[in-house]
This record gives sequence, structure tokens and C-alpha cells, in this order.
Amino acid sequence: MGLTTIRGTLAAVRYVSEETGFTVGSLKTATRADLCVVGKLPAVPLGSFVRLEGWFCTHDTYGEQFKIKSFEVEIPSSEAGILGYLGYMPNIGPGRAQQLVRHFGKEVLTVIEETPERLTEVRGITPDRAKVIHATYLEHGTKREILIFLKKLQMTDNQINRVLSRYTPVQIYRVFEKNPYQLIEDVPGFGFKIVDGIAIRSGYDKNGIPRAKAACRHLLRQASEQEGHVYLPWGTLKYRLMHDLEIDPVVAHRAVEFMRQDGYIVIEGESKVFDVIYMQREARCAKRLLEMMKDR
Repeated sequence: MGLTTIRGTLAAVRYVSEETGFTVGSLKTATRADLCVVGKLPAVPLGSFVRLEGWFCTHDTYGEQFKIKSFEVEIPSSEAGILGYLGYMPNIGPGRAQQLVRHFGKEVLTVIEETPERLTEVRGITPDRAKVIHATYLEHGTKREILIFLKKLQMTDNQINRVLSRYTPVQIYRVFEKNPYQLIEDVPGFGFKIVDGIAIRSGYDKNGIPRAKAACRHLLRQASEQEGHVYLPWGTLKYRLMHDLEIDPVVAHRAVEFMRQDGYIVIEGESKVFDVIYMQREARCAKRLLEMMKDR
């Protein structure tokens, strides 16, 4: 079955799963006023102009539907697309959208964003109303831009939904600017390998200290869960950081020292590097074995 691409305005959302992002919505296209679309559209704002890739099908109960395989949020370029885009925004609506497009044409979005004082050229729009329209547009645009940003990082729809459930748009930009590896601690289902790929695609430095710290903890936990080790010799850990993850040895040393200072790892003797969680588990097991021996 070949894939089809359609564009239009997300006119209504009839159902959405907060957990998975699965959505049943209505798309207004150039030729259809109400096309039922189903699939994952995580946190796409109502009124967004979207490009959907998928296929048409017929549901036994609900009739014709368009099943979404992938989506992109776009800025409309035609007057009809702009009209639908603005018409579904709160504080604007279809009537006001028609006035704005009639007066400014395709330049209306630029006017709203960059020179909102010009909106008073339209009859009935006061300076205060112009400020409200400007603020509404920017808020809607922020949601659109964060979706575009996350999609460019090749995140899956499910991953996007999880991130948007955990952070505000401002927090997302801050996390990616300072330490994308914080996602490992904050968002369920985000392990080191997933986050490392996302971080590197975002342009994050392979030798950044946050990456080296996250890699250190990842390797220690991997050694425990996959190899049965409760610690790694420093030489082995250093080798894996350098050769498996391409981390500079000086950065690796600094990261391990920071991890030790922060209490995430324990260095026993001269070279045994423990994740503190596994060291505590080993101590509990040893204590329990001693108690069992005494009971005998």
C-alpha cells in the first residue's frame, strides 16, 4: 500500500491518549472540510498546520479515515492555510482571521509576530487587542517550534510525548542547552543509548562532562546487569569510556572524580569503581549471608 501525503489544519481533536499520544482528530484540507485522521500526534496544538504521511482506509463503524504514519508541523504559506491556522487560535477566531488575511494577505503572520502594532490598521482591533493577538500567536508558535525541534532530532512520537509530559517548552530548550543527559533521570524509558543519540544529533559535545558522567554510570550498570560485575577496575572503565564512547581520557578522569564527589560512585582501594547502588546491594547481601550463617 503506497503512502500518501496530505496537508491541512488540525480543526478538532475528538480523542487523545496522554500516555501514547494516539489521537483521533479532524483535518481541514483544501478539498475536505472534515477528514477524520487517526494516529500519533503528540501534543500538536489545535489549529496547527500539519503535513501527514499515511494512507486512506475505511473503518467498519466510522467510515473513511486517514491513518497517520508520520507528521510534521509546518507554517502555512497559502492564504487558505493561514486562514485556517489563525481561525482556530483562541482570541483570534475565523471572523478576525478573515479580516487579518484580507488586509495583510500572506504577510499577516510576519505582521503579527514582528510588528503587531500594525494590527490596529484593521477595523475593530485596538492596541490592547493587538497585544493579545500577538501573545496568543507567540504561545501557539512556541508549541509548534518545540515539536519541530524534537522531530528534527529524530525522536519517535512516543518519545516526544514523554518529553512534553515531563517538561514545559522552555524547560526542554534549557535541558538541551545545558545537559540533555538529564533526560535519563527525568523521563521514563530514556536510557543512555537513546539519550546519547539524541544529544549528539542536537550537536552536544562528545567530550562534555555531563556525557562523560552519564557514560560512566551507564557502563557500570551495564557491567552489573549484563556481565554480573558489581564494580569495574578503573583501567577497564577508562578503556571503555575512551574506545567505546570516544571520550578523552582527561575528561574521563574528571567525570569520575565529579561522580565520586557527588556520591554517585565509590572508589574502593586504588582501582575498584562501584556504582553506589550496586555497592549498597552487595553490602546488604553480604550482611544477610552473615546473618544466615549465624542462624545456623
